Parts: sequence; structure tokens; C-alpha cells
Amino acid sequence: MGSNDEFVLGAGMSHELEIAIRRNSPNTTKADIQKLCSGKTWAEILPFLRGNAEIKIVRHIIDLDASPFVPEGCKVEEHRKGGQFEWNSSAVKLFPCGIQQGDKGITGHDSRKELADKPVFNANLLDYLLAHPDLIPKEWKEKVIYFWGTIYEYAIGNLFVSGLFYDDYNVGQWVKRIHFLDDNWYGPPEHDKFNDLICKAWRYEIKPFALLEVRP
Repeated sequence: MGSNDEFVLGAGMSHELEIAIRRNSPNTTKADIQKLCSGKTWAEILPFLRGNAEIKIVRHIIDLDASPFVPEGCKVEEHRKGGQFEWNSSAVKLFPCGIQQGDKGITGHDSRKELADKPVFNANLLDYLLAHPDLIPKEWKEKVIYFWGTIYEYAIGNLFVSGLFYDDYNVGQWVKRIHFLDDNWYGPPEHDKFNDLICKAWRYEIKPFALLEVRP
């Protein structure tokens, strides 16, 4: 191999690479670059760059008609089916739960009524996103995203809805969090013990949102 073929990532080439990344993929993160540099990732990409391989885009299809996961000791009180949904962050939007005004917050039952005629997603999408956290928009951090299409009932007869929450305080990852419909959206809920078992974290200052499908 001649000297012209030897790879040296100098300052000029590093700057050129950075410009190209910012121009073509401004959402690239440090984690993406670290993944590119780890293991055999670069060796797997190189054949594509040289025209010897093709890239196949992975489609994330979620079956919203399937039966949801049911936590131990619980049962499903309602499960709104939604067909086959292909994940696209631009096809969803956040909708605030309640009036979000301190101790005047409405209860989960009130939010459920408010969302009755809206295109909410069920817990199948929640569990899929937990299994594929790279799909979750980073803008969702500092929020709790609830999936009102599935309502559960705990063994003692209490209804609750499950949500998605980034717990940077305890585990540094996305976790499942629940809200009992009897509780309002402000102040400590009555069911801390059960929440801790399910979610591992609880923060009262985080504002709740429902995830809705964007429709024409």
C-alpha cells in the first residue's frame, strides 16, 4: 500500500467530516459517533461506501391490535385497538393532560373523559418504544408521556394508565411510570409503593402529556 493510500485522520479531514455530518444529518449525537467507532461498525459500513453493499431501512411496525402486556396482579379495563402503525416521530404529537396549574389539577378520570374522542395510542406502542429507546425523541425528556389507549385495573380495583419517563436520577434510562386515575396530576399520589415497584422513580414536578396520532 502506497503512502497515498494510508489512512490518517488529520485536522483538515476531521473538520471536513464534521461539516458533512452537520450538513446532512444535523441530529447526529455523540452517542451515534461513539457507536460508529465501536466494535466492527465501520467495517460493516465500508462495503456500502465502496459500492459493494446496500443499506436497508428498518421499518418499525407496531401491532396496536395485539393484546397488551399485563402487569402481575392487574387486568385490562380498556384497550383501544389501532391497527398496524409504522413509527414516525412526525406522525405523533403531545397533548397536555389536565390544566397543569398546581394543586388545581384535574384527576386522571377527568383526563380520560377529555381524551375519549382523541386518537390516543395504547400501551403496545409504549412497550415497543421501551424496547427501542433510540426511537424516542430526546425532546420528550423532562416529561411523562402517557398512552391512554390502554387502561389497567389493579387487583384492589384502582384504574391506572402507563407512561414513558426518562429517569435520569436513578437509572439514567427510559422507564415505565403509571398514574392512578383517582389521583390528580399534582402532589404525591396515594399509591407511591405500587408506583415504585413499577417505575423505580417518581417526580411530582414533571408535567404529564398524552401521546396522540397526527391525522389529516
